[in-house]
Amino acid sequence: MVQVHRCDPSGAAGSTLPAVGFFGVVFQPDIDVVTAFFFYYFSGGPDFGARYWYLMIVPLAALSARGLVELTTRIASLSDGGALTAARLWLAVACLSMMALVNFFPWRATDKYFHYLEMRPDVRQLAQETPFRNSLIIIQGNEQPDYASAAVYNPLDFEADKPLYAWDRSLDVRNKLLKSFPDRNVWILGGPSRTGNGYRILLGPVPANQLLGQSIAIP
Repeated sequence: MVQVHRCDPSGAAGSTLPAVGFFGVVFQPDIDVVTAFFFYYFSGGPDFGARYWYLMIVPLAALSARGLVELTTRIASLSDGGALTAARLWLAVACLSMMALVNFFPWRATDKYFHYLEMRPDVRQLAQETPFRNSLIIIQGNEQPDYASAAVYNPLDFEADKPLYAWDRSLDVRNKLLKSFPDRNVWILGGPSRTGNGYRILLGPVPANQLLGQSIAIP
């Protein structure tokens, strides 16, 4: 069996580890992820495209670290100046990692996705401040981002004792919603694309049967 040396960052040799075993541990999760999610990601995904790399980040990070250790070990063994070159490589990697931590991480975490594609968490905050309980919340505005921003808070079970968010697509669709959930109180929310300034409560709570056939628009 092929053997590779396990080395610490300084280049000192340690115990041996079967190469096949290491790469099997690293690549098997990657293969499993691609196999499991292929039929979900094959067309590019629902919005952001395939994200195999995100699910495989741990084995990929292990593979990158192992490759760096192997590279510096080989450089250190090439000549008398190899150890210094390997140390410089470690320093370069450390500097690049620090730059990513200082510059990239804060931007990615706090700014890039803030209200990304006009998506916003206002509905969640509004639900904490308003006694929606198990009401039917009808969202007026565009499907994206007005309804999409609220739809993520829908329960998996539409019969659950929690607020249910629906898009006010048309009068016909609204009437079907009201008939489907006749025992729920109804709230009407105007979405940001309609109000120009976040979600706003237009009406509610009212019994579902009182709204059948009525046209409701933002004042």
